Amino acid sequence: MINRAVGQIINAGGSARNLLVLCSLYTRFQINLELQGYLRVVNTVPGGGINTNLSSNGLVTLADWMARIVNVPADAQGNGLGNYSFNSSIVEDVNVLDLSTWALAYLGSATPSILELPVGFNNQLSRVYYPFYMVGLVGFVPSFNRKIRVANGSL
Repeated sequence: MINRAVGQIINAGGSARNLLVLCSLYTRFQINLELQGYLRVVNTVPGGGINTNLSSNGLVTLADWMARIVNVPADAQGNGLGNYSFNSSIVEDVNVLDLSTWALAYLGSATPSILELPVGFNNQLSRVYYPFYMVGLVGFVPSFNRKIRVANGSL
């Protein structure tokens, strides 16, 4: 499914050189289980041990470039990234993102504003200044990003 999403991003004109895959810990566990079917240790154990987190260094997709997989922790194991009901089953999202199409958009000033807090707000007679900057993450080419629905589960 991840390779299909990568292929769709490439066909839409996106870059496969800096892809990021966001998923829950359960989905990451399932990806590692699928990869373990191809792991074979012959005769001796490697010096550093056997890595059971096979996706820790990334995942080489059909684009021949490394895609990084990042866990998005949930407040409970049953709640994944984008957890919802779809066609009478509980699913969660896996997002495959082309990071070159994401940016931080600012609201208001393009530079931080300095806020001066009232003297005594922290029970001390001191002047406190905070830099304030209001930004939001914006994907400006939606066709270069894909969402995959997978079955929800818990560890």
